[in-house]
Amino acid sequence: MKKAVWNGKMFQLGFPLVILLFGASTVIAAGNWQRLYPWYPTNGYNAVYAQSSGNVFAVGNNGLICHYDGSVWSEMESPVTVSLKAVWGRAPDDVFAVGAGGAIIHYNGVRWQEMSSPTDQDLYCVWGFSESNSAVYAGGRNGDILVYSAGTWSYMDTPVADGIWKYSIIYDIWGTSPTELYAVGWGSDNGSAFDIFLKNSGGSTWTEDTSYPGSVPLLPESVTGFSQGDVYIGGSEGVYRLKNGTWGNWDQILSGTTSYNAEAWSRKIWGTSNASVWFVGGDGNGSLIHYNGDTSSTLSTISISRFSASTGIFGTSDTDFFISGQEGMILHVAGGAVSSMTMIPHAPVRDVCGSSITSLYAVGDGGGIFSYDGLDWKPMASPSNNDLYAVCGTGSSLFATGAKGTVLYYDGSTWSTVLSGTSEDLSAVWCLGTNSAYVVGNNGTILQCGATTCTTETTDGTTKNLHAVYHSDLGSFAAGEEGIVLEKLDSTNTWTAMTSTDTDKPASDIRDLWGDADAGILVTVEPSSIHKYTVNTDDWTKEYETLPPASQSLEAIIGTTWSDLYVVGSGSDVPDHEQDGIILHRQNGEFTPIKFFPSYHFTSAWMASGNLVVGASDYGQFPLYRFDGTRWLGMAGHDHLNNIGGSSRNNLMVVGDGGLVMHYDGTAWSSMIVEDTTNEDLNAVYVSDSGKWTLYGSWNKFFRYDGNGWSEPALPEGSDFSGFWGSGDRVFAVGNGIILSSDNSGQNWQTEAIPDSSSMLASIWGAGYSGPFYAAGRTWDGTQYHATLLTRTENGSWTAMQPHGVDYMALGDMWGSSARNIYVVGETTPILGENETEILHFNGISWASDFYSHNILPPRSLSAITGTGTGDVFAFGSRAMQKDKCSQNWQAMDAPGIPPLTKVWGVDGGDGFFYIFGVGKNSIGLGDSIYQYTFSLDGKCSSPWALFLPAILSRHQ
Repeated sequence: MKKAVWNGKMFQLGFPLVILLFGASTVIAAGNWQRLYPWYPTNGYNAVYAQSSGNVFAVGNNGLICHYDGSVWSEMESPVTVSLKAVWGRAPDDVFAVGAGGAIIHYNGVRWQEMSSPTDQDLYCVWGFSESNSAVYAGGRNGDILVYSAGTWSYMDTPVADGIWKYSIIYDIWGTSPTELYAVGWGSDNGSAFDIFLKNSGGSTWTEDTSYPGSVPLLPESVTGFSQGDVYIGGSEGVYRLKNGTWGNWDQILSGTTSYNAEAWSRKIWGTSNASVWFVGGDGNGSLIHYNGDTSSTLSTISISRFSASTGIFGTSDTDFFISGQEGMILHVAGGAVSSMTMIPHAPVRDVCGSSITSLYAVGDGGGIFSYDGLDWKPMASPSNNDLYAVCGTGSSLFATGAKGTVLYYDGSTWSTVLSGTSEDLSAVWCLGTNSAYVVGNNGTILQCGATTCTTETTDGTTKNLHAVYHSDLGSFAAGEEGIVLEKLDSTNTWTAMTSTDTDKPASDIRDLWGDADAGILVTVEPSSIHKYTVNTDDWTKEYETLPPASQSLEAIIGTTWSDLYVVGSGSDVPDHEQDGIILHRQNGEFTPIKFFPSYHFTSAWMASGNLVVGASDYGQFPLYRFDGTRWLGMAGHDHLNNIGGSSRNNLMVVGDGGLVMHYDGTAWSSMIVEDTTNEDLNAVYVSDSGKWTLYGSWNKFFRYDGNGWSEPALPEGSDFSGFWGSGDRVFAVGNGIILSSDNSGQNWQTEAIPDSSSMLASIWGAGYSGPFYAAGRTWDGTQYHATLLTRTENGSWTAMQPHGVDYMALGDMWGSSARNIYVVGETTPILGENETEILHFNGISWASDFYSHNILPPRSLSAITGTGTGDVFAFGSRAMQKDKCSQNWQAMDAPGIPPLTKVWGVDGGDGFFYIFGVGKNSIGLGDSIYQYTFSLDGKCSSPWALFLPAILSRHQ
């Protein structure tokens, strides 16, 4: 008998060892996920818990967990991918979080781990007693309440549950002891809302009390208290307080609204005693309200409930607590001051300034302040949550101004509040030096501010709102409503309105000022006109005017000389048409539109060293664009990213709406706007194997970039183009009822003959330059869609193939490693009201279903697929899935914190790893993201007999 060496020992080989050659494990080899773009989480936060000021946890969608250590926020590794709804802890090393699908996770001070949960229903709250080993409670859908005791989660009995047309949700739990517990929530029974008030006096059973005397429904989502028989409940109607321990003896201490909207449902409660209770949300503005036991007062309006009802509040004392919101904002309330700690930059950008293109600063709503280092925009700690309208200065000294008399100063390391002495909105600021600035605002306010305080400037008594201020050797000027222009006179040191009977003098609101001291002129920008004032001749001239049918709203002006100026705003050439961002340039003696950006409203501009930067004040995005004299380049986040492709992991392209093209070189991102395509939404991209040319596709156009310039190839026909595929200089494109091909690197195109022009094709793939080639999509027969698969014959025509799967699937993305190993993903279309997903596989002879799911909740979708040359295949959509080379079964992949990926592209890195790049779609309007998954190609398939190997071999020694 043959012998073999195993761990230094010699064993005889017999039949039992031969068995090891046949089995294979089903364990999925883990890879590494990381977000490549943007630098901030795009998921938003649902809840916050503070163990101390230096130990704060915030949780959110897609398994997002962030931690604050007293200095910075950082993401933590999460064991789940579902939305986390609540977080609470007993100690720094004993923290719980719960979420969708019954997920319960625990932090032991080192890492988060998933706990065994008895339910698959969504959980919305978690709370317990601070004593070690005391009970912990969680509540959620189906009226479920769980208790954690003796290391196990188990059900408690409740009198509410879901039905055919009924659902019930427990939103919050609180109590003074295991014998006095309260739970609140609400639900709907056949469309009629009802409140849930439950009490537990010990044991495993909760009872319902319907004696609440206020208006119904309250729709309660918060409950808290501080002593036995004293409880606060918050909902859409406001906040009610239970006194004297009598259930049903309620006082309404804060009125609310009964409207059924997210703002009304967002009220959360937290406090330290009956003399200090805090309420957040609930009035549509996200107000922060304090209750002292008798009366309530509003501390600040924080506007954090715009996207979701889920906000959280938690702290360590009544003067030190944290608030989380779905806009990615976390606020810190300390000593009565509200500061923005983090914020996803999707608030409007109101102004931008800086010393160079690698040292810029921007301000916006909610106290948002951001810095730019040449690569990324990042948030700065802001001492205010008021909207900021203007900023000036350099990185070593900055001033910012905003709503409610806000003036801030930056000393090179920290932003601090300047005592302005006014509550008027302050619209503009002009830096005079390192520690001095002019500030103007409403009701004729003009201030001169230093690093700590402001003094009021003397004026002629004007009460008009001022929007702009300017200072140079030309003089000091302020301007605003009804064309008013004030000049600071040296003789009286007073700001005095300029008077003129010139018919070309500004008459409407002046938005911005610019001056050229050498030329002796001052320029004013109004919504629809631009005027020039010549100081020496005291003469006004109208330089530009919008004429019907065009409409414009001009906002800001910047430039270096009178002959080279830029004015930004928004406008349209069609009456009542959506306003587009507009850039005017003064050249050859007149202002001319040179660029339009779809659906933007530009309000700010900055210029230095040949670079123009413009910012837009649009909700839902953080748009800043740069013009380097030749190209328009995107500088910051973009809402909608649509597709991804590349030639290597160091040459990646992503396309999006508004002609956006982003490039990744393996280290950093750069972006640009495809010339003359800002009204085009790009939905397809193909990078040639050489990386020397790239194709971009929109609804009915192609754009080609050869590394130096753009061209628009002529297309014979076609629309709704959704995908490219190519090899060498041959490339194909698919669209609505059409396939186009090119044999000269996408410069010239011809139509391919396909069997059914009603097919809506979504993807195409080929096995090398000579094929064979395959296309997938769907066909409408007048009643329903049918899965469609085509293949290209040797004579160049396309014929239909039999999918051999679910007929009414809409097939999407396709990938293959060879002509005998091809996959395509599909899903039922919404018109059918079904929830089915499928993966088809082609073995070179026929197609067959490789994976199928039917009516899984929550609904699933599959939209992208890729794979390695070694047998691993990856599918993405609402869930990430992998077909491991060892098991040949489709299994769920762990992707904590990663939103659904809609488009992916993969490549062998040549370093033993496979890289997948994907576009993640965020469902709550916070912008899309790009992720990288790194997967080792060196994984070996282990045997299920490996655990028994020592015992098996020991018998043959």
